[in-house]
Amino acid sequence: MGRERRSKKHRRSRYLGSGAYRQVFLLERQFASDSDEVILKSMKRLPEEDGRKTLEERAAYNPSEVYKNFELYDDMRKDSMVMELLTPSPRIADIYSFCALSSIIEYVPGFLEDYVMPTEGYERSHSSDDEEEDKDPTPVNDYIKPLEKLQMALELAKGLATMHGYSGGVIANVDVQIGQFCRGKDGLIKILDFNR
Repeated sequence: MGRERRSKKHRRSRYLGSGAYRQVFLLERQFASDSDEVILKSMKRLPEEDGRKTLEERAAYNPSEVYKNFELYDDMRKDSMVMELLTPSPRIADIYSFCALSSIIEYVPGFLEDYVMPTEGYERSHSSDDEEEDKDPTPVNDYIKPLEKLQMALELAKGLATMHGYSGGVIANVDVQIGQFCRGKDGLIKILDFNR
């Protein structure tokens, strides 16, 4: 009985995917009778080299590993600090917590990349000897109406304008791509990654 009651109170998690450096999990957090979902962005396990699994083992063998890790810490710190600065904007995902290589942010369930680019690339290929006939210029997202595409583009631009119009100075992101934008529970498109 104690285990059943305890397991209901524990947070549940689900793996959502990963980027270049981090993996992303959906967590359910519970406060009193309310429950809310958040995203945990956590550093991926660094690749094993020479059988050394931990950063400490690798740094003892090769001190440059520590410097590489400091660069990662700095990228993650920048991501969290920019998100914290821009949290008042409804176009930026809220950040709740960050420590070292992990952060907890607002859950934004609508992954635009999956919606806008359901396959790899924009061209469909056909088997043909003639190269001109080999390319079909029809976009793979032709199910999205032109007006909806324009509305999405405007929302994306508003998110970028939040960064570029920050009162403390322009904030640049050198990794702007569709995978950095998601549609929040409030229906707005939000930016959720600033680590480059």
